[in-house]
Amino acid sequence: MKTPDTSKPVSSAPQQRNFIGNFPKQRHTVMAEVLMQLLKAARLSGMDAVFDASTTRLAVFIHSLKRKHRWDIDHTDEVIPTSDGRVTEIRRYHLSQDVIDTAMQAGGREFCESVADARAKLRQSPQALPAKPQ
Repeated sequence: MKTPDTSKPVSSAPQQRNFIGNFPKQRHTVMAEVLMQLLKAARLSGMDAVFDASTTRLAVFIHSLKRKHRWDIDHTDEVIPTSDGRVTEIRRYHLSQDVIDTAMQAGGREFCESVADARAKLRQSPQALPAKPQ
C-alpha cells in the first residue's frame, strides 16, 4: 500500500470558481430569500438581511448554504463608522460573478422567480404558510 503524500495541500472543495450548489427545495424560506439576494449580486451584511430577508441571523443561513447546500459563498470584511463616532467591522457575503452566471444558466432565474413569488404570497397572507413536510 502506498503512503499518501501529505506535503501537498488537499482540498475537498471544488477548485472551479463556477461551481454551484443545490437550490433549497422550499421557496418561501429565509434561506431561499438569502440565496436569491446573493444570486442577484447582492453583497449582504447582517443589517441588510434584517431589511431584505427579515432575519437577524444571516450567518446561520450562510453557514447552511455553504455546508448543506454546497454554495461557494465569499465574504469581505469592512470597517464602517457607527452613529456615535466609533468604528466597527462587518462582514459582507457575496457570490462571485462566475458562480452567479453558472447558476443562472442552471435554473437560477426560475429559482429566483419562484422565491420572489412564494415570499410575496407569504407576506400577503402569513397564514398561507405551506405545511411542513413530514
